[in-house]
Amino acid sequence: MLREELLHRIGQRDEFQWRGHSHVSRLESFSDTVFAVALTITIVSSAEPKTFDELAIVVSGFVGFAIVFAFLVQLWYFHFLFFRRYNLQDQATLVLNAILLFVILFYTYPLKFLFTALVQLYTAWIPNLPHVQATISDAQWPALMTMYGVGFFLVYALYGALYMHAYRLRDELKLEPREVWLTQYSIIVFLLVGCVGIASIVVTFWSRSPWLGGLTYLLTTLPSEIGRRIKDRRMRAFGLTSR
Repeated sequence: MLREELLHRIGQRDEFQWRGHSHVSRLESFSDTVFAVALTITIVSSAEPKTFDELAIVVSGFVGFAIVFAFLVQLWYFHFLFFRRYNLQDQATLVLNAILLFVILFYTYPLKFLFTALVQLYTAWIPNLPHVQATISDAQWPALMTMYGVGFFLVYALYGALYMHAYRLRDELKLEPREVWLTQYSIIVFLLVGCVGIASIVVTFWSRSPWLGGLTYLLTTLPSEIGRRIKDRRMRAFGLTSR
């Protein structure tokens, strides 16, 4: 009952007619399990502390863990919205979803290592601060940033591909004009955000600075914010208020 009430409230705030509102498919259940495994990996990959000093080091990794946790929850929410909006269960969706889950699961360990190393890099100036050790040489940073940048691009490109597939099936899904536009909008935003990963790789190699390469990901706010403003105007044109 509680889950149904939450789904109802979220659905009311969405601009889409939810086609997958009544039940959770086996595909979604399997996907939820994979997301849960990915979250578990970020927790159990740290050794159990046996002394206070070791505990302090684990606690110092909280920021990196929080970033990874927030990123995975965001990806899960994107996944949740897609299947609530379109409720697609065809072969193409199955294949794209499987590739997406594989990429997310594969990149969980590199993701935690990267953010642990970046937090360590950004806080290195703070004296006497314990750190989770992420041993990496200066020469290895470009390879690590490339690994993450490619994974970041692939994840968002695959979400874009799912929305492209839904757009191709717009007639079968009986999408309304505003839903067609929002589907196109989602494709563009996902691809633009994904390209920030490629931009980060370029910045890292050009500047030889992982510090700048990491800060490049702040650019992900630009497509989202600009897109939100455009969507607000477009939704008003459809007689709706963007949420």
